[in-house]
Amino acid sequence: MVYRTFILEDDEHARAELQSHLSRVPDVQVVGHAADIDTAHAQLANLKPDLLFSDVLLPPHTSFD
Repeated sequence: MVYRTFILEDDEHARAELQSHLSRVPDVQVVGHAADIDTAHAQLANLKPDLLFSDVLLPPHTSFD
């Protein structure tokens, strides 16, 4: 099984680093990423990933919002 994965991270370097690490995991496919909650929300409805890696603090919100 391949896990469709989405990254929500506002720090571009951290997002790229996580994507690089995940690209080496055979059962993981990064299907999208976003730097803010609004962009992520719009994409998540269409992509329906199996896994979500999310930064907790996404000013002015948190990922729990």
